Amino acid sequence: MALNLFDLALQQEGARRAAATAAQAALAAARPAATAAETARASAAGALGAADTALAELRAQHPQTPAAVAALAITLADATVAQRSAQTALHEEAARATVAAQAHGSAEQAALQAAQAWQQAQAKLALARNAHERRRALIDDALTRAPLSRVPADATAALAGPHHAAARARIESALPVALRERARERAVQASALAQTAAARTRAARAAVDTEAEAGNLPASRLPRLQRALASADAALAAYAGSARALLLGATGTLAQMAAMAAQTGNLLNTAQQAQLQDLQGSARPDAAAAENAQDDAAVALANAAAVLRGARIRTRVTDPAGDMAAMEADAVNHATLAQARSDFDGAQGAFNTARGAFSNGMRRTLALWQAEVPDALWSEAATFWSADDTLHALQTPPAALVSATTAAEAALLAALEADAPAQQRSTDAAAALQQEEALAQALGLNPPAQASAALRGPLASAPWLLP
Repeated sequence: MALNLFDLALQQEGARRAAATAAQAALAAARPAATAAETARASAAGALGAADTALAELRAQHPQTPAAVAALAITLADATVAQRSAQTALHEEAARATVAAQAHGSAEQAALQAAQAWQQAQAKLALARNAHERRRALIDDALTRAPLSRVPADATAALAGPHHAAARARIESALPVALRERARERAVQASALAQTAAARTRAARAAVDTEAEAGNLPASRLPRLQRALASADAALAAYAGSARALLLGATGTLAQMAAMAAQTGNLLNTAQQAQLQDLQGSARPDAAAAENAQDDAAVALANAAAVLRGARIRTRVTDPAGDMAAMEADAVNHATLAQARSDFDGAQGAFNTARGAFSNGMRRTLALWQAEVPDALWSEAATFWSADDTLHALQTPPAALVSATTAAEAALLAALEADAPAQQRSTDAAAALQQEEALAQALGLNPPAQASAALRGPLASAPWLLP
């Protein structure tokens, strides 16, 4: 059992090398056999020629006495038997020569194919070695080698450091809590909608994979597992290639913001600050809360729609001609689809309610409140939150990325090893079929002559029928 994909490629390259060596040995053995068979055929042809000549000479004689005629008849009969035996022998040797020549041709073809398979295995081995070494280097860099291995700790330190505190205080002192939280919630909701779009793609892909893997054959799982490994490798490579730069960018941004805070103080003057902090009783926070409830409901509706679309795709794969509306209402035979439809209807109702609760008056109140925030403040707040989000993301150790890559490689390796016997059987069967087809074609080149010879004497033995 292979340890990893590189080890599997190494084993496969060794097997192809051994097969190529064996094919060359078989070809070397087939050459003298073909030569000997052709020599025997030529000898049989010569013997038939001599028998034909002897028979012709006897037939040319004209005995004068009854006794001589009787003696010649016996001699002619014996010569005819000998001539037809020579004919049979020639057809036997010709068949043997055909079999030997075909075996030699098949051995040449097998040697060529084995050599090509070995070359392909060598190329795959080189690719597997490069991928393995790259993967191991990324894993080692992420887990053990500085400075990449220090990124989570450095991100945690930056979040607890004075630059982060100064930049946060600068934003929080300028923006009221409700307005600040509403802006942050919108960013989270926008991200959730993007994730929902990605989930729709994954659901569609899952439906295709399910249908492709319906036969439960190892080979049918290979495309999905290869994509999974490529995705895991890409995620690990992206982390290794960008984590340190992202850390430096975020910490540099916080340092600049802290310096600006020290130099300029508050972003707003006293009048602006008072205007923004005027909550108008609870009207402004209430408007922000109502909009947040509407947006949360919109995200929930988008998620429910994605689940419903995925359920419809999977149902359509298994029942292309079914009435979708009827199936969505059939909780007995299509429970998953029916539940997805019910959840979507519930999410639609909740969204309609939340949208109705966010009145036009609330919309205007919130819009005017947000308009009081200078563009410079929104820009600086976005810059801070981006750096803050980056540092929080970098706090997570890359162990999960490493585990995902390792698991994806192990899953693909298991499928490849499970599929190997079937692939070998298919290859062997194709080679056997090719050999039998070539032999049948060679032996069928001159059937009239063989049938004519069989009419006049014993049927030639059939060496091509022997195992």
